[in-house]
Amino acid sequence: MFNLEQIIQEKSQNFVGREFVFTAINNFLHSYNQGYFTIIGAPGSGKSAILAKFVTNNPQVIYYNAELEGQNRADEFLINICTQLINQYSLNYTSLPDNATEGSWFFSSLLQQISDELEPNQKLIIAIDGLNCIDRNSQPPGTNLFYLPRYLPDKVYFLLTRRPFLREKSGLLIETPSQSLDLADYPEQNRQDIQAYIQNYLTPLTPLPS
Repeated sequence: MFNLEQIIQEKSQNFVGREFVFTAINNFLHSYNQGYFTIIGAPGSGKSAILAKFVTNNPQVIYYNAELEGQNRADEFLINICTQLINQYSLNYTSLPDNATEGSWFFSSLLQQISDELEPNQKLIIAIDGLNCIDRNSQPPGTNLFYLPRYLPDKVYFLLTRRPFLREKSGLLIETPSQSLDLADYPEQNRQDIQAYIQNYLTPLTPLPS
C-alpha cells in the first residue's frame, strides 16, 4: 500500500513560488459554489509539486495520485476515494457496497451527504494528480474519467492536474463551473520561480584556485 503522506511530502519538498497558481485556485474557490479547477502542464513543469504543496497547506483536502503503479483504474480510484471520504467525515458505513465501483452512483451519493452536512464556510476539495494517466479501458466508453461527476453539490470542488490535451479529448463532460490554468501561459512567472529556486537551494560553485 502506497503512503500518500510520504508522496505528498516528497513532491512538495523544497517547494518555491507558484503564488500565481495558488491565487488562481483560491479565487476560483471563493467565486463559485462548486466546480473543477485544472492545472495543465507538460512533464516536468511542476504541476504535481504544486498540487502536493496545496494539499500540505490544506490538510483537509482528499488526495489521490493516478500516476502511481496500479492506481490508474477507475475501480481503484473509487475504492480509495470513497474510503477516504467515509473515514474523514465519519460516515455510517462499515464497508463499501459490492457495486460501489459500478459507475458514479455511490461516489456521488457520498459527495451529496457530505455537502449537506458542511458548515457554510467549509469546503470539500478532492485533489487528483495525473489525470492523463488514467486507464480508459478500465471503464465503459463515453463515461467520465474515473466516473467524475457531471454535476457537483454545493461546496464540493475537484482540483486536477494533467498534461496538455485537446478540449474535445478531455474525457470529461462537466456541467458545473470549471477553470483551467496552463502553466505554459505564464513564462515570466515560471522564470522568476526558477531563479528563486536556484538562489534558495543550489550552492554556488567554489571558484577554482588561480
